Amino acid sequence: MLIATHPKPRHLDDYLAVSLLLWKYPDSRVVTVRNLRELERVVEELKPEKVIVVDVGGRLGEGSVGGVPAVFYDHHQSIDLPCSLILVLKGEFPDLYEKAMNVPRLRKLLEYIDYRDRFGVKAADERFGIVDPVGLEMLLIPTMLTEPSREVGENFSNLVNAYFEASRKTKVFTIDDVRVALTTVDPRKVPMNVVFEVSGADILIAPNTRNPRQTSVIKNQFSPLYPRIDLSKLREAYEVVFLHPNGFLAVVNKPIESFTKEDIERIVHLCLQTAKLGS
Repeated sequence: MLIATHPKPRHLDDYLAVSLLLWKYPDSRVVTVRNLRELERVVEELKPEKVIVVDVGGRLGEGSVGGVPAVFYDHHQSIDLPCSLILVLKGEFPDLYEKAMNVPRLRKLLEYIDYRDRFGVKAADERFGIVDPVGLEMLLIPTMLTEPSREVGENFSNLVNAYFEASRKTKVFTIDDVRVALTTVDPRKVPMNVVFEVSGADILIAPNTRNPRQTSVIKNQFSPLYPRIDLSKLREAYEVVFLHPNGFLAVVNKPIESFTKEDIERIVHLCLQTAKLGS
């Protein structure tokens, strides 16, 4: 398998698209070409069984290069076509694409990357606003310093799956203006910061990493309610087996499966009993 794309500078769409393809086809080789004429010469020399062409070539769909079967994922021939990352996701990773589009945060990020690639940074910022500038810059920096890699593709896939799992396995309750999320995700596979981002919760109730028969109760350190939530109050109704010295985490001796809405209401009323909301 041969993966062909354009030379540097890299953009986020082709960087992620090629990385995903390297993850899917680990034995493939990446070459850079400026046009199809160059690609034909490379194909004649290397004689691959198949070619995938990304973000170059001015074609979309199945075809051939130098008599070799090829799939083209380029969008530059029409401003109405989405960027190459979207094309590759739809063509090679339809399940991953569907998951991403079902998570609002990821959908907005993909839409931003697409619009930015087609219309420029200024137009994208005007249309979408700043989309998590720190997180986005962390994605952009490798495109300037490194080449696409299978590891990047795998990490991107894991990121999408983590957000999807968090959105699918998390319920959010609002008790006295406090957002409480109850999640059943595996904390060894889905980082808790992802669940916080998906839920926007002030308090998160999740399976404990070390003991599945125990449950973690975690404060969102970015919530305005953070200083008004006292998890030590949980001792009045639950067996607390661990309380972090900073107070942001408590572990109770109760499995996540047995938590009810009444438990959630009790946790809010206990932990906020010394503070009046809105004061």
